[in-house]
Amino acid sequence: MPIIHQIQGRDALLVWAIPFASGREIPPDSLAGYLRDRGDTGVLPPQSDFPSAFQWHNRIRGELYPSQWEELCGNLERLRRDLGSRSLPEVEDRQEWVIASAKLFPARVYVWLDEFNEWLGKASPFKLK
Repeated sequence: MPIIHQIQGRDALLVWAIPFASGREIPPDSLAGYLRDRGDTGVLPPQSDFPSAFQWHNRIRGELYPSQWEELCGNLERLRRDLGSRSLPEVEDRQEWVIASAKLFPARVYVWLDEFNEWLGKASPFKLK
């Protein structure tokens, strides 16, 4: 399944795929927090300038606002606690959490790839192509 799509002549990256595409450098809970806290003056850069996410459905682009990510942050924390209560080995627990957490992210939600790479370049030498 491709995780980079052409939208309005630009490359867009599916948000749920960022933890996988970044080599897990950006875990799901951090990603959700970056989206929730984006632009919040109480958050230090580089996450304060994390690209805004948008939904793309039927050729209509809809903005998603930081407050809309609060519920996802709670769901990810509940998932972490639920998996932790199963006492799985750490590696197995982490893998299962990352995979299950991807399913909690909203569908058809993207960030512009160039904006994401610009942000990532400030935080890490890693870039997506």
